[in-house]
Amino acid sequence: MVTITVVDANGNIVKKNPLKEILLNIGGNARLVGNNPAKITKGIAKIKVQSTGVPGEIVVSASGSDLAVQPIKIMAVVPGMRTSQPEEEAQPEPPAEE
Repeated sequence: MVTITVVDANGNIVKKNPLKEILLNIGGNARLVGNNPAKITKGIAKIKVQSTGVPGEIVVSASGSDLAVQPIKIMAVVPGMRTSQPEEEAQPEPPAEE
């Protein structure tokens, strides 16, 4: 579940925005589950994004009249996949035995 919030220049939620819908763009290895455009209620739209099962970056952006777009990035992973390894733990792999 992704929550999209319509805010003003000061970061306050715009609950009485005349904008009733927001157009969504999902990039990467995912798809939108539900309606596009999504309905906005009291400055908030909740959407479902479903991974295609392929690891990688998912980018979600929303647009509407008089809105500045600020995309978010989500990393899709498969169960058991490590997304990063701290440098202090990183060690070279031992040479392959022949």
